[in-house]
Amino acid sequence: MFTKFKENLKKAFLFLVLFSIGVLIFISLLSFNQSDNSFFSYDSKNTEYENFFGISGSFLSSFLLEIFGKVSYLIPFFLIFHSFRVLINKKLSWYNLSSLPFSLITSCIVLEIFSEENINFFLNGGLLGQGLANYIDYFFGSLVVYPGELGQYKRFESKFLHTSGRTS
Repeated sequence: MFTKFKENLKKAFLFLVLFSIGVLIFISLLSFNQSDNSFFSYDSKNTEYENFFGISGSFLSSFLLEIFGKVSYLIPFFLIFHSFRVLINKKLSWYNLSSLPFSLITSCIVLEIFSEENINFFLNGGLLGQGLANYIDYFFGSLVVYPGELGQYKRFESKFLHTSGRTS
């Protein structure tokens, strides 16, 4: 009986920690203001913060939004989702927790490549997405081939498909 109480107490504690961190990050991201001080811009005259959590929320939200872009909203959803999984007796395993970095990196790359092709797209992949998209563009060229753009396909074909000096 006491072991069951101990298990439930551990689950409740883990639920509260994950849920509260997720909600705090989400509120911090929602109340982000560009004019607040942050890691990348600091003004000593600015002493009032628009962020709900003040200076710490301002620094946290600006850091996440600069690095991951709008993909940073996945972090609180991930934490809140897994807090409810703990509550309904689903076990947290290593592959559940390791899916967050993989999904962040993949989402940053996909959103950044998509936002490069569509100017009106309001989501971006942040600095991580921009850097990885630049690597992909440098090593593989443009990944999107439109039917009318045979020049890009020819460039890709000459770069990667012809290993010998012959042309067909």
